[in-house]
Amino acid sequence: MVSSVGTSPIPQSGAGSSYRIWQYKVDGTGAEIPNGLRMALALPGGLQVVEPSLYAGVSEPNGSFLRDDPASGLHFVGRTATSPGSLTIPFVAPARTSTGRMQLFRSASGADWTAAPFATVSGGTAAPVQSMVMPAPGAPAYTGQPVHDFADTLPYASELLGVYQPLVGWLGAQSSMSTAAANPDSAYARLAADSFRGDGARSLSDEALAALAGRFARGRPAGSRRSDRSTSRMDPSRASGRVGRKRMRGRPQGLALTPGSAPRTGRGGR
Repeated sequence: MVSSVGTSPIPQSGAGSSYRIWQYKVDGTGAEIPNGLRMALALPGGLQVVEPSLYAGVSEPNGSFLRDDPASGLHFVGRTATSPGSLTIPFVAPARTSTGRMQLFRSASGADWTAAPFATVSGGTAAPVQSMVMPAPGAPAYTGQPVHDFADTLPYASELLGVYQPLVGWLGAQSSMSTAAANPDSAYARLAADSFRGDGARSLSDEALAALAGRFARGRPAGSRRSDRSTSRMDPSRASGRVGRKRMRGRPQGLALTPGSAPRTGRGGR
């Protein structure tokens, strides 16, 4: 009888999780599986079975072998029984699972390989070929890091980290250089691209960068040429007032409405 033991991660640094160790157990009587008998599972040729010698430091596939049969296109993965009655056949293959046709072969020392009918459950019907769970055919396809390496982790959209607006007090190079260009007489007019790199940027020992930081720390200095929006020439209230007075000229009876104030009469009264 052949049964699937399951899969386990490869205990080797940098192995990732796109490949795993697959194990199948072969059970029988002592006469069916004597000590020293070689047994092998025949897997479809489309499976990407890895050569066991590449994992010499891993105990599970140690002692197993991989043979490819060009005539049948099958992979033979097997082991030599070290105790009568049972043995476990491990191999490394992609972690993705599928269902496929599996065969079992046996060979005594020096003898040819012969098919060995087997069952998949205790008391089941033995057959030369059985449908069993096995690795999915083909190599794992991914761009960048294997998708299996992100198992049990939150998707990016659900993580607590993300892209945020700049922090308060953040001095961006592009906007700061624009500020320096608009204020050629200021202390920070000497800002250069190198001002935002190295120790001078981290410690604010660069005089121009320190002056810029002080400007934002103190707020807008008095006498700045930047106009206040509330008193700009495009202010709706001031524009309305001018228009109102212009229209009232020579018409004492008229009303002028200024936003934020009560209706006022023209020159004559209230």
